[in-house]
Amino acid sequence: MQKSPTALRVKLLYAALCLILTVVMALELMDAHRKAILAAEVRVENTSLLIGEWLRGAFQLSDYLLRDVISRVNPEELQFPASDPEQQARRTVFFQQKMAMLPHLINLALVSRQGLVTHSANPALPLGFDVSRRPYFMTLRDDPAVETLVSPIFWSQAYGSFQAAQTRRIHNLAGEFIGIAGVNLSLAFFNQWLERIDVGPHSSVLIIDDQMALLARRPALPNDQIGKIVDEPIVRNLIASDQQALTFAIDSPIDGVHRIFNVRKVEGLPFLVVIGEASEDFLTGWEHKLWIYLISWMLIMVLGLVALRDYLWIRNHQVVSAAMTQELIAANQQLYDEITRRILTEEALRTSEAQYRLLAENARDVIFRISLVPQRRFLYVSPSVTILTGYTPQDFYASFGLCLKCTDPENYPLLGTLLLGETSPLDQVAMRCIHKDGAVRWIEQRSAPVFDAAGRLIALEGIIRDITERKQLEDQLRQQAATDELTGLWNRRHFMQAGRQELERARRYGQPLSLLMIDADHFKRVNDLHGHAVGDETLRQLARMIREAVREVDIPGRLGGEEFAVLLPNTDLDSAGAFAERLRRTIEQNAPASSDPIPPITVSIGVAAYHPTLDSFDELLRIADDALYRAKANGRNCVVEKLEVTAI
Repeated sequence: MQKSPTALRVKLLYAALCLILTVVMALELMDAHRKAILAAEVRVENTSLLIGEWLRGAFQLSDYLLRDVISRVNPEELQFPASDPEQQARRTVFFQQKMAMLPHLINLALVSRQGLVTHSANPALPLGFDVSRRPYFMTLRDDPAVETLVSPIFWSQAYGSFQAAQTRRIHNLAGEFIGIAGVNLSLAFFNQWLERIDVGPHSSVLIIDDQMALLARRPALPNDQIGKIVDEPIVRNLIASDQQALTFAIDSPIDGVHRIFNVRKVEGLPFLVVIGEASEDFLTGWEHKLWIYLISWMLIMVLGLVALRDYLWIRNHQVVSAAMTQELIAANQQLYDEITRRILTEEALRTSEAQYRLLAENARDVIFRISLVPQRRFLYVSPSVTILTGYTPQDFYASFGLCLKCTDPENYPLLGTLLLGETSPLDQVAMRCIHKDGAVRWIEQRSAPVFDAAGRLIALEGIIRDITERKQLEDQLRQQAATDELTGLWNRRHFMQAGRQELERARRYGQPLSLLMIDADHFKRVNDLHGHAVGDETLRQLARMIREAVREVDIPGRLGGEEFAVLLPNTDLDSAGAFAERLRRTIEQNAPASSDPIPPITVSIGVAAYHPTLDSFDELLRIADDALYRAKANGRNCVVEKLEVTAI
């Protein structure tokens, strides 16, 4: 029985479709494999660059410390034994305080031009210790062009561990070498940097020096591996060349795992950062995709065979099969699309999480998340909290109560409101923060509550920003807006505002309140005869005498021109009049020296006191002004008191 031409054509078409599908899947897998490798190369390059910049920044901080120490050291101190043991002891305490600013330092020391240790913050390095044969000392001594030097790691007998040293040349005003200042860094410092890097379960990150000695590695190695040479020709060639970085794929000489490596020289330092991402890590997603494609391909093949069998059977039995075939194709496409969508979603989620962590770790603002159940504790605090408070994120993880220590006690109620989630995510809450060293800074906090499915508050997350400089600027602007520029007394606007407040306080609590209106006699004549410069200086001297005469609670101000006023809280009319007379005599008797261009000056003073029948501060001001007018009418250089009671 011959086969039907239609059946043969259908089978050939099916075989062609299977071949095309296989080729498309193979090409897609090859492209995904290539992209996975390229993405891994980009990640290791970016990570090595980031670590290198972190290391450079850390060594710049310690170099700034050395510069500061050198600027404070007298060249005569660089001798052993010390000519002044007490000065040497004070200098040692100063060095220990400086070391506390950079916890990764083991020691801070000074060395004389003979190579003898003259000062040491760590007693493990004895005074008089000879470092004259150390390479870094000889280089700084013999080469004037070298100002600072960071050494490869070396074994220190004094400390019993591998260390790195950072030194800076000390010279006198003539540029002659007189010694060096240096710090010792523990290799734990490098491990602390590596602990911040999120590597895959089979990936690695290393720091080596330019002698290819191992300083640190994550995952960690036994301590006896630290300081050993990592013998890799590719890395050796990179060190010998002018090339800054190199990316390559090899089996690791340490653990034999195949990885894509990026080796980068740290600019200005004798160190290299080596980042290796294991193939089984960065190809995990690709292998997942491979299995999905294989399963999909097998499923499509099986479904295709079933469809073909049904199609031929239907054709043989003259049954319409077009609709069934279309449904099967649609089902296969939907399955393929769903699988592809899930893969892309997972990849986007991983990328987004990595980007968020990178931004959070490097942001100047403090980003935090607090768990409130079953107990309050920090789930995350960004590293910038150390700059703001002086404490590390680990300190906050260890003790939630540390946030109380860093909060001004006056802001405890506000802190309680924040922890109860009673603020809106749009609320910007300003409060005072106490640094570890006791300094007070202003912060602005914005937080948002996190609820579980049952609507219970379970966490808080938010951002804290340092606004100290903004607060200081606001205070300066507020002070400038309320102060008279010429005399330094309160200006009219602030004085009037303070007067209304004091009058309201006197009315509420039944306390006495008096007001002095002061006018410089014949001041126009001073300006006309001596000029405005002398007139301005006369007003300043008059303001100074008023300021020295008043109490701390009194409010002196300049209302305009040569007119001044003093508000005297808790002072009745008689006491205010006596004070005004003392002030008048003080100004009258304060005659300038014969050589002083400022002419003698006298004042007329009007005194008024608050009475419950007064409706406003403006009325009290008017009464004092009337008294001043009478004083001027009485011949000036006198005091007139006036008490005006309005009939009710």
